[in-house]
Amino acid sequence: MSQQRAPAEQAILQELLEEIESLRVGAEWEIDQAFVLDLLNLSREEHARQLYREGAIVSDQLDVPFNQENAAGLVELLERNGVKGAEDGFARAGLFLSEGRLLHWLEFFQSVTLSQLHSHGVDRELLETAISGCRRFEDAAAFYCHCRFDRQAMVDFAMRLFLERNRISDHHLSRSFLLNFLNHQFRPGWLSWDGLFATIEGLLRERAVTWKLADPAPADHGSEAIPPAVREALQVFELPPNRLPSSGELKSRYRRLLKQYHPDINPEGAARTRSVIAAYSTLVGRKTGPTRPVA
Repeated sequence: MSQQRAPAEQAILQELLEEIESLRVGAEWEIDQAFVLDLLNLSREEHARQLYREGAIVSDQLDVPFNQENAAGLVELLERNGVKGAEDGFARAGLFLSEGRLLHWLEFFQSVTLSQLHSHGVDRELLETAISGCRRFEDAAAFYCHCRFDRQAMVDFAMRLFLERNRISDHHLSRSFLLNFLNHQFRPGWLSWDGLFATIEGLLRERAVTWKLADPAPADHGSEAIPPAVREALQVFELPPNRLPSSGELKSRYRRLLKQYHPDINPEGAARTRSVIAAYSTLVGRKTGPTRPVA
């Protein structure tokens, strides 16, 4: 029975995706609920009963067209009525990205951006100008980064790479999902360019010292091989304070913590989310920067 239903279910999904794509204008589309119910061979009455069993306010959802704003409800309707893989199909078409995929995008953006920062060719002339115009090296490093890096270009690069690697259609709507979610992290300060840029301050100082543009940083007379900021980040991630995790372990724990505390899922998790995002930048920056012995 399931083998006979599978082709029909996939045909429903494919027809629906093609219809939506034909109606989409930029980042906007709208499709009548009646069209979807007809594809599913589902009566309006049965749909109302399903909504009621799910605890929804039937009058608020019955007959309301589906669009990019309530696509999650359309995906739920499809999967509730036997169309398996609807969420994945909508994601690959770039028509809907679940919270899980968007949290993956946040981790991906940080990893890719920090990798770019740490692997870039340091501009000696710009660094010298920054140092000569600032009293503190920290300010010079910040000035250098804001002048050296095109932030929009870095976002575009990460988006293009994320869509390509996850086989998601690259168009205005899929990009708007990613950009809107990213802006949602920047606006309350959970994620900041200053925080990302700060991870290469050590790299810039090393180059400045090598080029005799700055003095070495004051020596840390403590016995810790791992700097205090990194130890604090490890504590946020509930990891041992004397061991840097593998990339796989770090990403896995990060995604788990985001799913646990992100305000989109946990309204009371804003402060914890801020510390988790900042700690991830610190730890990824440590792993992509110059390697040092760990006690």
